[in-house]
Amino acid sequence: MRTQTLSHFFLLVLVAPALAQGDYGAQFLGSGTVINDMNELGEVVGWTVAGNVQAFIGGPERPYQFLPLPAGYSSAWAQGINDDSVVVGSVAAGGFPEFGEAAAWYPDGAGSWTVQLLGALPGQTQSVAYDVNNRGDIVGSSLFPGFGGGPTVWFNSPSGLLDIGSLGAPSSPKQINDEGVVVGINGGLFDIDTLTASPLPTLAADMTGFQGWAISDVGGLAGKALHGSQISATRWTAAGDWQSLSVKFGQSASVQAFDINDSGLVYAEIPTPAAYVPGIGVQLLTSLLVPAQQGKWSFFTNLGGAANDAGQIAATGSGPSGQSGVVLLTPVGDLFTDLGGAVAGANGVPKLRGLSGLEAGDPVTVTLDHGLAGASGALLIGASQLSLPFAGGTLVPDPDLVVPLVVGANQSHVYSATWPAGIPSGVSIWLQEWFLDPGAVQGLSASNALQGTTP
Repeated sequence: MRTQTLSHFFLLVLVAPALAQGDYGAQFLGSGTVINDMNELGEVVGWTVAGNVQAFIGGPERPYQFLPLPAGYSSAWAQGINDDSVVVGSVAAGGFPEFGEAAAWYPDGAGSWTVQLLGALPGQTQSVAYDVNNRGDIVGSSLFPGFGGGPTVWFNSPSGLLDIGSLGAPSSPKQINDEGVVVGINGGLFDIDTLTASPLPTLAADMTGFQGWAISDVGGLAGKALHGSQISATRWTAAGDWQSLSVKFGQSASVQAFDINDSGLVYAEIPTPAAYVPGIGVQLLTSLLVPAQQGKWSFFTNLGGAANDAGQIAATGSGPSGQSGVVLLTPVGDLFTDLGGAVAGANGVPKLRGLSGLEAGDPVTVTLDHGLAGASGALLIGASQLSLPFAGGTLVPDPDLVVPLVVGANQSHVYSATWPAGIPSGVSIWLQEWFLDPGAVQGLSASNALQGTTP
């Protein structure tokens, strides 16, 4: 490929509007009433009704199934899952797991799970685990009987079951990120590493409160904004501040943002199921489907859903077969290969992802996560591969173009464009990003490299 053609492509990357319509393919996973979480493998957990309430898991590479129950228990729901496929929730001897005991399901390596009951604080008999992060930290609530509520707890702290509600953790906790920060429906944020509470970001002028439902690993928030007697689905990012994703409704409306990934992608019900796509805005899920699936799928408002860092979205809906339940939306046309070569920095290992069909008119998106906020760097683009050991990593592209950039305040950034015409089949490009980063071994951090080849 000539440098002139590369220049044409990356001029589009820098100035063209992002495209989302037709980016996703839908896949039916199995029955489901409410979706509560999804990991980076696209494994979705939640609950459905099959006699009693039952916890389920299913994904592209994992057959849909109910999670096993301990002896003497008859119902369960799943609330959270991490990338090791550890699932948390609760189980009960009756038909209502919200009045049961917190539980964790650990994969046994043979396609099933070992169930561990997590207990409750002294004087309390009920509990629910709401989330588990990739470090294995499990948070939830220890409950008084009935609808009395109870304190937020860290089930597996170094000292055992720990009441962190008394230390300032938000009540009704919903998620804990990989940095150990908890968000919940009532209150601010709580860091389990330091056992300290912190307030929410300063609310927008028209907000009187915020009920947190999700927190990304870079600190983005998703949930419900309160506007006096009204509510709206809302997200917060360091780069974009507070953003209402819906109009304002009365308090009883089914309006909320349920999940946010590190790039700021949000799943929300406004009340129609929708996604906030960075660089584009709010899109109904039906509008995201590839043309061949347009008009064949519908999505339900069921007070739950999820989004992961791979850009996948999980929602309840129905498809052309007439089956209803869990639907996984996955970005299509990913023709980029991850070649490695990254160098860890202050925020861990920067991750570069590319999604594109690499044919004329296809949408192209290149995203970076886990960069150093505010760091200066460059996107390197080459028509050939160098793979030179450099600064503790590998400089993979032989750069024909060096595009200056600055990492956003949310430790990520997104480039979007349309793939240009006139590039023949079999042509490859290589991409990688490098940054000034005092946390890296030699002062430079780097993303993994990507290779894309036109079909």
